[in-house]
Amino acid sequence: MARATLHLLALLAVLMIAPTPAPAQQPWTQWIDLNHCAMTRSGWLAIAQGNPGFGWALAPGAQNNATFAEAAARLDVLRLSTAQSDSSSMPSFRQHCCQVKIWENTQTGQSVIMPEDQLPGFGFQLSSLNMPLQCCEDAALALGSDPLGCTSVSLMSVPGGLVGITPAGPVSLTGPVTIPSNPPVTVASANSTGGGSGYAAGTYLGCFRDPNSPFDLDGYLERSWQNTPQRCLQTCADKGFRFAGVQYSESCLCGNQYGQFGTADNCSMTCTGDSAQICGGINANSVYATGR
Repeated sequence: MARATLHLLALLAVLMIAPTPAPAQQPWTQWIDLNHCAMTRSGWLAIAQGNPGFGWALAPGAQNNATFAEAAARLDVLRLSTAQSDSSSMPSFRQHCCQVKIWENTQTGQSVIMPEDQLPGFGFQLSSLNMPLQCCEDAALALGSDPLGCTSVSLMSVPGGLVGITPAGPVSLTGPVTIPSNPPVTVASANSTGGGSGYAAGTYLGCFRDPNSPFDLDGYLERSWQNTPQRCLQTCADKGFRFAGVQYSESCLCGNQYGQFGTADNCSMTCTGDSAQICGGINANSVYATGR
């Protein structure tokens, strides 16, 4: 009996000092906010270990990831989705974005983008550029100017990585980048320098700095009181250039590469040839692809 008691006490001692197994760590995964619409793709999805709260749901295409870094890479892929409607593999930003309107000042021609439930004030009328059910990025592309930064997406998984949304799809504004997802996803650079631009004619590529000394688009320059993006696109295409940029209302610049001075946020000046359109800004080009 004494021996049995000793064995029992020894077993209890072992059980008491044995380490308690660590609880299984919850995976990191991607969630979509169903409570609110999003003005930009940066405010659309999030990553968390477990449901972030009421009104959040697993995002279409979400993956369980062991680490935050893996989850961030998958989040970047989902944020750049070009799906037109939610599916099992990809979410649609278009179905979750805030709807906006473009307004034009009847006196100055200045155009602004506003949420559809807000008004800009006296002297504005709805622009003819408006489309049904448009996101902020749609309005910016139609306007040829992005004062709210709606077409830019900062990558979580690539430090310093910045992607622009264009009619041709996402393009990197900071050189070619590879999102380290599984499988990896490469986003081509917008600053194309060889073999054609790869974009359809008329694709708006964004607002870019131009110090003028030297010019960012350095192939050709003309100034005109009839300046518009369309006129400049035709001029640059006829001269064989891949990119066209309009600047300071009156200037048309052509070249085969652009973006060496980085992006700008002040493309807000109306065109001399059409006050309903934007033609860059001070030391800033609204850049388009000619299709060459």
